[in-house]
Amino acid sequence: MYPFLLVDEIIAAQTPKLEAPFIEILKEVQQIIEIGYHRGGFSLWLHQHKRNDCMLVCYDITKEHLLVPLKHNIDFRIGDCFSYDTANEIISLIRRPQKTLLLCDGGNKEKEFNFYCEFMKQDDIIMLHDYADSNEDYQWIKAHLNWPSPAESFYNNIRQRAEACGLEKFNYDQMKEVLWGAFVAS
Repeated sequence: MYPFLLVDEIIAAQTPKLEAPFIEILKEVQQIIEIGYHRGGFSLWLHQHKRNDCMLVCYDITKEHLLVPLKHNIDFRIGDCFSYDTANEIISLIRRPQKTLLLCDGGNKEKEFNFYCEFMKQDDIIMLHDYADSNEDYQWIKAHLNWPSPAESFYNNIRQRAEACGLEKFNYDQMKEVLWGAFVAS
């Protein structure tokens, strides 16, 4: 089994099994902010499956690896999500009244989550990729998915901030089985 989702021949560093649970989430959100788009394969998938009235804004530190053709009109932005200007831009987007899905999938997923979680509004969803509730759990899921990569984010490293910011686990078991930690603001 090939472990990666292919979107118009672009490799998305995602398992194909994420499609069903993500499609359900996308029905509910009005804006998506993605941190870390790399080749843009998952960004393109999000663009193809989001609601028509949903805004998608994608951030990365470079477009060097981006493979998505311009014809798709996806809002790819260059910026370090921890720099003052880019962070303020992302916070301004989160503060809009639309229900937000924030995807932390850049170079430091836990830091991204821990920084931005305090800005999430009630019912907003924040998620982080390459996620493990525990190492044992991740090893089982990794083997089940034929996934080649180690975990890059762990519940123990975000638990304290998630609780302090009033975040609750969201579709948790279903999402962790596709390598995402998902939390909703209460």
